[in-house]
Amino acid sequence: MVDNQKTCNTDCSQWFVRKYFSKMINSFCCLAMCSDGNYVYLIGGMEGDKCRNDCYQYNPENNTWSSLAPMNSERSQAGIVYFDEKIYVFGGSTLNRCLSSCEVLSLATNEWTSCPAMKECRRGCGAVVYRDQIWIIGGSNGVSVLTSIEIFNPQTNEWLMNINNNQISLHIARIGLGVTVCQDKIYAIGGFDGRTFLKSVEVYDEFTRQWRLNYQNSIKSSEIDE
Repeated sequence: MVDNQKTCNTDCSQWFVRKYFSKMINSFCCLAMCSDGNYVYLIGGMEGDKCRNDCYQYNPENNTWSSLAPMNSERSQAGIVYFDEKIYVFGGSTLNRCLSSCEVLSLATNEWTSCPAMKECRRGCGAVVYRDQIWIIGGSNGVSVLTSIEIFNPQTNEWLMNINNNQISLHIARIGLGVTVCQDKIYAIGGFDGRTFLKSVEVYDEFTRQWRLNYQNSIKSSEIDE
């Protein structure tokens, strides 16, 4: 069983331990997590040697958990985003294979439906909403770590591999990377390229429609402590 969780208090820049998870939730890792601004959602993951399809909703106001409908497929290391009252889950893996399948949960009906599959199987990919489209970045297909990116349009329910016929790929293959959007740019940070744990940062700018690789991102631990 998962014993506790930590929450960051941004007023004093400290983490503090919240009361432990509801007893309905067992120990698990490699789960997907997102938020709609009011609730936190935990989906899938691994419990020991078992891959899970569970979906939980956390209410930070009263520190309680509730179960939502389980996914149609068990998956861990999936990409996940919240967009327009829905939760989208992309790829991931079971115990023995990577997945290209995708699912979407309607929070209004608490029902999962299938989305068109990605062009490539991916686990450990980054997922982010950018300009009303969902970007699935990097990851691994089970054989090699990827630089490729796929873009899902929720309005048309279609996948894109390029923008205006321009192929968009990372400079460095990455699995387990962190991704976010800040000031209308996508940041892809760290990860693993199959041989080395990475500290490099790549930034995508819609104006240039290119990724810029930034090597000037090393922070010494002594600088963090100061």
